[in-house]
Amino acid sequence: MSVPESVAPVVPAPQTPPATTTEGPRDVEKFLVERVAKVLALPTDRLNTRKPLNRLGMDSLMATEVRSDIRHAYDVVVPLAKILSGQSITDLADFVSEELVAKG
Repeated sequence: MSVPESVAPVVPAPQTPPATTTEGPRDVEKFLVERVAKVLALPTDRLNTRKPLNRLGMDSLMATEVRSDIRHAYDVVVPLAKILSGQSITDLADFVSEELVAKG
């Protein structure tokens, strides 16, 4: 059975334009601070970028949202386990930047 279009969920388009390989870790970190603050419902100035995301209160649903934001903005797939296994925003920014460089 199909879902009528009027009932189907609408997925908003990402508001950040696709990134280029010229973005460095600090540019990616700024993006991630905004996204993580949004999912944790915290002001950006309250985030410690070196504290593990799971210790900031991020759960698997929040991690899925951040992962989706990264994929849409940078076309980089980050394993959920990487987000939830003690990585900080800084660590994650470094990973995404390395993947962008590898893509050339």
